[in-house]
Amino acid sequence: MYAITKELAGKLKAFSTQVENKEGFLLIQTDDINRRWMEHFSEVLNQAPPTTSLNFPEETLFDLGIYSGPLLLSEVKEALMTLSLTLNRIKSKVEKVLRDEQHGFRQTDRVLT
Repeated sequence: MYAITKELAGKLKAFSTQVENKEGFLLIQTDDINRRWMEHFSEVLNQAPPTTSLNFPEETLFDLGIYSGPLLLSEVKEALMTLSLTLNRIKSKVEKVLRDEQHGFRQTDRVLT
């Protein structure tokens, strides 16, 4: 369904990954490639559950080495400054793209009026 929607919208991209069958031969036809992906995921998602389980000591499950104590005001200010700078850069890029895209329309409007 996804591929059909993209194809109808004119946005379907070609496969960038080579897909081989189980014997190692390269698949070229889209139907063959889709069938192979279906076969692959069917095998991966329908495999038997593991016969052994790993038991980790309780303390290792939560020891991620991440500080979770109180935050310093200077840390919060630094994080907000970084976020603000990042947002300003994104805003500038978006505004430039919009200006570039609208530029042709403005010229046309001036010519028509």
